[in-house]
Amino acid sequence: AADSIRLFRGPHCFATEETASAARAILLPEMVRLSRGECEWLALLHAGACGTGARCVVFPAATNSGKTTLTAVLMQSGFAFYADDSVAVGKSTLHIPPMPFGLAIREGSWPVLAARFPGFNALPVTERFGQQVRFLPPAPQSEPVPAAALVFPLYDPGAATSVTPLNTLDALIHLKESGFWVDHTRESIRTFLDWVESLPCYQIVYSEVEDAVSFVRDILADHL
Repeated sequence: AADSIRLFRGPHCFATEETASAARAILLPEMVRLSRGECEWLALLHAGACGTGARCVVFPAATNSGKTTLTAVLMQSGFAFYADDSVAVGKSTLHIPPMPFGLAIREGSWPVLAARFPGFNALPVTERFGQQVRFLPPAPQSEPVPAAALVFPLYDPGAATSVTPLNTLDALIHLKESGFWVDHTRESIRTFLDWVESLPCYQIVYSEVEDAVSFVRDILADHL
């Protein structure tokens, strides 16, 4: 429309957003929701997620924080891929379902991933939101699993690796900065707050992606 992007399922408009990125964040989980038999979402996070067949770590982060590169490196390291960009939380199960969509790799991360994924440099180049990207196909999908932790990644060239535990309030502030949506009912908001409070939450700042991979591996050690 003139001032918005509207998403339809048949004749029904189920979302109206101001930007293409916001509309995409709604559209992709909606496609997965319909494919899984009309399950409902408690929340949608702007995040990546990788893990095992038993648990996953969710990486909420703002654009250009390094979450997609971290997700790709974890996938290449043998972890199960669950999502890049949009993470959904099941309303009844609180599980994270796999999102079978390619990882949008920006130009700055190409050298890092070209050394890890044979044929990466042969992938088509696409302009997305004014930037050059290659879409990396995701690994085979797993069944939905519960989250083991929320880890807020921040890639900072030259920074020494640091890990900061976060309380629930700090985690919610970080979620606000990265972007999220919660079902607009009092019961759903309470459930979402309880879910965040139940999870260990951290911020990791790093310049070497392997440090972040090792941290995630330690979190998931009991589920490998």
